[in-house]
Amino acid sequence: MQRDHYTHANREAWNETAPRHAATQLDALHRAFAEPGYSRLDPTFTALLQRLGLQGRAVAQLACNNGRELLSVLNLGAAQGTGFDIAGAFLEQGRALARTAGLTERTEWVEGDLYHIPAHFDGRFDLVFVTIGALGWLPDLEAFYAVVARLLRPGGHFVAYEMHPLLDMCEAYDDQDPPRLFHSYFRRDPYVENDGLDYYSGERYDGKTSYWFHHTLADIIGGALRAGLVLEAFDEYPHDVSDVFASFAGRRVQLPLSYSLVARRA
Repeated sequence: MQRDHYTHANREAWNETAPRHAATQLDALHRAFAEPGYSRLDPTFTALLQRLGLQGRAVAQLACNNGRELLSVLNLGAAQGTGFDIAGAFLEQGRALARTAGLTERTEWVEGDLYHIPAHFDGRFDLVFVTIGALGWLPDLEAFYAVVARLLRPGGHFVAYEMHPLLDMCEAYDDQDPPRLFHSYFRRDPYVENDGLDYYSGERYDGKTSYWFHHTLADIIGGALRAGLVLEAFDEYPHDVSDVFASFAGRRVQLPLSYSLVARRA
């Protein structure tokens, strides 16, 4: 299946990137999580989650990378956290951060394809969330939302705090105001990347091939509805959650740079 090919390629690319991210970010994260109650979440996402209620909840982060957001949610009051990701090298970083934060007993880390999460996780979570570009690595949102729906308990919530899909039309670091548009909003072919995923250093290198998928707002909102989830809130923001497009904030012509979506399993 083509979807499995994309997942395999992206797994290889992210595992290749893990030591590069560790070299520039991991020590600082360990120092931060050594402080009781530390959270990486910004005020917007923190307020959104607190409105939903975290105390005593079981939460899952899909495409969790090194789990820094998942650990932050636990420090804000959630009881148990499970991080799912395709890249084992990043999950090892998550386990190490959990030890530093004293959260090992409250966390579980699961390596594998998000489309094939085992059935024994079904109905286990009060909250399932994704952040900062996770949806762009997923070729099939319809199948993704089917997984979300089965992971949630009745009444549980799905939350996305994400990069705005309009940004896929632009090139990062474009200094024009307004930013120039290079790509169709209705593009279906994946963006193919071969020069590395080290977005922290910005270094370009001969990396393994990765695939990024553009999803329209209709895909994102409509996919949740078609999976039987009940839309509770959708908001757009002028700030960038990824830092890749941070220079787009505050320009004369302000694009929406991020959004949040809250949906509930009926």
